[in-house]
Amino acid sequence: MKILCIVAVSLIPYLNAQADIYKSADDEGNVIYSNIPTQGAVKLQLDPSNAAGSSAATKAKPRQATTPANFPRVEPSVQRQRDDKRRQILDEELATERAALGKAQAGYAEVQSNAHGKATPELQDKSQRLQGDITLHEQNIRLLEKELAALK
Repeated sequence: MKILCIVAVSLIPYLNAQADIYKSADDEGNVIYSNIPTQGAVKLQLDPSNAAGSSAATKAKPRQATTPANFPRVEPSVQRQRDDKRRQILDEELATERAALGKAQAGYAEVQSNAHGKATPELQDKSQRLQGDITLHEQNIRLLEKELAALK
């Protein structure tokens, strides 16, 4: 009995689950797919080799994108020059953002030190604007560093 149960359980993955699929349309013209036949429904004839979970579908390898023969090619030395120029531009942008962050942080510190417990609307507005600037510059720095790290 134990052997029969073990054999039965071991054969479960090899069973193919098949169900009939029916296609119909409701009163508003919406297409409905169901495994339950309804009046006016048409039974679909599906190719089981294309079914999800079939061995053919699971073993299929994704196709590699092919470049058309007439697609323009770039010489490796030219691409290297372009990459170097891009890195240089990103480095300059990063330096500019870091300088702007330092300036915004200094301005924020100055507003906080000049406030002396005063909470005037002008100081609050300037403080909030500087906090927004600091956040924006920090985000730009993170993104530029990420972009630079992704370069070859």
